[in-house]
Amino acid sequence: MSCFHCFQLIKILCMMFFMASLDSIFSHAPFRCTEIFNKFKDPSGTFSEKHASDVRGLLSLYEASHLSVHGEDVLDQALSFSLTHLESVKEQLSPPLTTQVRHALKQTIRKGVPRLEARRYISMYEAEPLHNEVLLSLAKSDFNRLQKQHQKELFDITRFINYEIT
Repeated sequence: MSCFHCFQLIKILCMMFFMASLDSIFSHAPFRCTEIFNKFKDPSGTFSEKHASDVRGLLSLYEASHLSVHGEDVLDQALSFSLTHLESVKEQLSPPLTTQVRHALKQTIRKGVPRLEARRYISMYEAEPLHNEVLLSLAKSDFNRLQKQHQKELFDITRFINYEIT
């Protein structure tokens, strides 16, 4: 399994952690996924430099590290490691990847407006040379379906408000 796929898995696990931690606020049994990051550390306890050349993996690690909560030193270390290396290579990347890195460094997906970030990510993914056409088609279809639903709801609200005014 490549570092990119490992970091994608970590990103998914951390998103699950984030959702689980919201559910566990009242149960006092939080789910922790930070131990999985130890796989990418060297014996001295720092993130291994051998992962620094995997820019897609670093990008996923950077996004995942923003899911940290207070006291998760591993994710703070992951953020520092990925930020340092992404900053150092961002000018040397090819166009689809450089766009993703610059945007992530400017504003992570987690901190953006979900619908806008989804649209932006669909465009970036489409520019990837090895994108999955089926996945891309499903993402566009879902995005457009939800946008159409929002337009219909807005139309209904506007019509109701206009009816009440007259």
